[in-house]
Amino acid sequence: MRSKSTKTIGDLLNHPRAEVAHILRAELDAGGRPYINQIARIVTVYPLDGAGRLYVGLTVWGYEATDGTVVETTHEVGHASGYGYDKRTAAMVGMRLLGIELGDHSDHKGRPILRDALRALGADIFGA
Repeated sequence: MRSKSTKTIGDLLNHPRAEVAHILRAELDAGGRPYINQIARIVTVYPLDGAGRLYVGLTVWGYEATDGTVVETTHEVGHASGYGYDKRTAAMVGMRLLGIELGDHSDHKGRPILRDALRALGADIFGA
């Protein structure tokens, strides 16, 4: 079960067990040249054992929406604990990635998990 955390992205980045991944998407600049856009960063701190508390921090870099409005950079941190399920996905429930609210594997609201949101955005995750 996900809940908000009092930890900050900085706390997670400085943790000795922190694993960092980046969400990237290939795009075209104004001149039509391809480039890689870094959309977000995910920091995961796994517990020492299988039942401990896992922390996830999501930073989504600011961007300009299709309607021209500028969306500020956001930082969210969540955690989940327990045995026998995907704690990283559970810790990310309710976090927003470029306007897509993330859900869980059995989400009754129909929200996508991270993998499906990335597919919808044409993005991929690199790193841990």
